[in-house]
Amino acid sequence: MNLSGENATKWLGLQIKHHHNIDAENATVEFVARYKPADNPGGKAERLHETSRFKHIGDRWYYVDGDYR
Repeated sequence: MNLSGENATKWLGLQIKHHHNIDAENATVEFVARYKPADNPGGKAERLHETSRFKHIGDRWYYVDGDYR
């Protein structure tokens, strides 16, 4: 995905479906993001449905990985 510039993917929305704190250092977030791909800006919007894992280090949360649906 092209994330910046004139030919960037256009992000249309983000819906958080569920989040779960596993413990003080680990959490998961399920979300659906809607976007229009840079290579098809006039086309139909697409969806990215993912459950992501995050790790808390210091005072920040970091993305670890995710499972697409």
